Amino acid sequence: MPKQRYLTDEELDKNYNAFSAALPELLKNHAGRYVIVRDEKVLDAYDTIRDAHLAGWRLFNDDLFSVQEVTDEPVYLGVLSHVIGRGSS
Repeated sequence: MPKQRYLTDEELDKNYNAFSAALPELLKNHAGRYVIVRDEKVLDAYDTIRDAHLAGWRLFNDDLFSVQEVTDEPVYLGVLSHVIGRGSS
């Protein structure tokens, strides 16, 4: 069975930078929601962090994406963006 790979700190930083660049536009229509970021691209927005994580796992079947809250006070979650496990409710 292959070893699970997770985002590196560099990948997390790049995703966060892409999110930060897109934030002014995201705030217009998605404030308070959560977005999936993968490969420096901001994807869909979801109402809850759990919904965003579940959608990311369904879309990619891996943990190589970040989730960020769309807020005017962005918080860099780094590795904490993966705290919610697949079994969480």
